[in-house]
Amino acid sequence: MKELFTVGTKDFIKGLVVAIGTTLLTGLTVSLNSGALPNNHDLKVMGLASLSAGVAYLGKQFLTNSNGQLAVKEPCVVPPTVEVNPNGISK
Repeated sequence: MKELFTVGTKDFIKGLVVAIGTTLLTGLTVSLNSGALPNNHDLKVMGLASLSAGVAYLGKQFLTNSNGQLAVKEPCVVPPTVEVNPNGISK
């Protein structure tokens, strides 16, 4: 279970992989379809888009609980109780 307003290491790594991978692949595809390799300007735009996507993903992870609810604390889970009657048989 994940606490509200926390981001774990796995969330951080997943966010980076998704943000950078998606943006770079999209940028490379667009550049190559236009018939040219990406230049410095294209790489700068891809880098800024990757950074923006990463911040958005981490913000989403930071503001949601493990059920995906926005700005809601984790539900309190009460463990089940076991009753034992005098005969020793559990219900």
